[in-house]
Amino acid sequence: MTGSAALRSQGRHARLSAFPPSPRRALQHLRELRRGSRRTHLSHNPLGAFMVWNLWLTLAAMAATGYMMGMLRFFGMDWVKDMHELAFDWLILSVILHLAGVAFDSWRTRVPLVRAMVTGRKSIPHGIEAE
Repeated sequence: MTGSAALRSQGRHARLSAFPPSPRRALQHLRELRRGSRRTHLSHNPLGAFMVWNLWLTLAAMAATGYMMGMLRFFGMDWVKDMHELAFDWLILSVILHLAGVAFDSWRTRVPLVRAMVTGRKSIPHGIEAE
């Protein structure tokens, strides 16, 4: 696929429904990384798909437990506060891992992923295979 075609098609690839997490595809992607593959994905790579879903689910857990802490029914319950704090700690670790993954994948594929996240347009360099 040419770079311009990748630019035009990026919008439909950024939807959550476009990259459901798949353990099989994630393991296959890891094997390709070990072999030195520079292939990129028009949407998130299989590991990135897991990370995006992880981030959204973690934020949902934080929102739910934060809301619960303000309810009379759960007010003062340590397990709710503990779950909220655990979700926050997990979120911080996940963001760090996400940033490291973006930096690594940008270096590996020469695709400016940060720009793609801001603009919604991913430009694929010539000679890089896109899926």
